[in-house]
This record gives sequence, structure tokens and C-alpha cells, in this order.
Amino acid sequence: MNIAILGAGKIGGALAQAWSGKGHRIFLGVKDPITFGTDSPLTKLAGVTAHTVGEAAEAADLIVISVPAKAVIDVAHALGTVQDKLIIDTTNGPLGSADYLNAVTALRAITGCADVVKCFNSSGFENLINPVYQNEAVDMFMAGSSPKAKETTRLLTLELGFANCYDLGDDSKIGLVEQLAQVWMTLAFGAKLGRNIALKVVKR
Repeated sequence: MNIAILGAGKIGGALAQAWSGKGHRIFLGVKDPITFGTDSPLTKLAGVTAHTVGEAAEAADLIVISVPAKAVIDVAHALGTVQDKLIIDTTNGPLGSADYLNAVTALRAITGCADVVKCFNSSGFENLINPVYQNEAVDMFMAGSSPKAKETTRLLTLELGFANCYDLGDDSKIGLVEQLAQVWMTLAFGAKLGRNIALKVVKR
């Protein structure tokens, strides 16, 4: 699959590393593609190249938004024509605008793309590269109103080695997925458990 990852920080970089290792073509959308392409170890990975946001989005079948939440609106305006693509929002935090309830609703409204889902925001970047703890895979969580986007996202999480990607519901449950991120951060930093922790559903 051709995947655009917009933003190459911890989460975006981890997804680029993990998915490129599975044979996907990764188009990184960054501010300065020439300098980034020269300096970043990510572009040394097989199938990973640096582009402007618009170029990366145009080349991809699926777009991952992995920028600070306050940059989501600007990035959405820079995407170009993406109505026929899939979008995964990985962000956490306020958008800095009262015009939209969350990043997913902002992306849908601005881009006209109906297939937007929230995922990969509820865990540390380390778990995206290695989601296995003591020989047991941990879980990922998502929410959104697009069955098409959720099915592709689920397959991509399983490909990374997660045990399951639990669907918590439609757009009305996006806040619940964001709260899971707060749980993870509170345990990791507030309770001082460290970053090497993850969330998992267990059944008797």
C-alpha cells in the first residue's frame, strides 16, 4: 500500500519504520523535504521518501495525520483532493479552534473525505514498533464512522503485531479513544511506570 505519513515525529516515525519493514511504500510529508531527506535516518529505510504534505497525500492511498493537534487544521487545508482516500488521525490534544469537535470532524469537514478514523494515539511510539510483551501481543483501539477506514486500519494494526484493534464505536466515541491516551500517559508519567507499558483487553 502507498501510505502518506504527515509528520515525522515519534509516532509518525515509528509507523514509517514499522510499515516500511512490512513492504509498504511510505511518503513522508514534511516542511522541508530536501533537508529532511538528507538528514533523517527514516529516509534511509527501504521505500521511505520525503515530500511536501500535498505531494505525499497525492501519492498515497491512505493518509496518516501525525502532527501536533494544533497543526491539524492547517495540514487539512494543505492536503489537496483526498475525497477518495482513507485518513487515520493519530493526534491528541486540543485543535486550538472551537470550530470543530475534534481532529476527525475537522479533517472530514475540511477535506470532504468521509473515510476518517481515530487510531494509534493511545499508546507510546515504542509499542508501534514492538507491541509484544513477554510473548503476548497488546491491543490497539479505534473509533470513527467509516467502516471502510476502520477495516483497513484494523488490518494494518494486525500487520504490526497487535493482538487486536478494538472498535469502540462511531464518531461519538472518538473522545473515548482520546481518553485512553490520557490513561496511558497518566500511568507512564504520573504513576511513573515508564514508557514501556501498554493496554490490553483480557477475557476469562
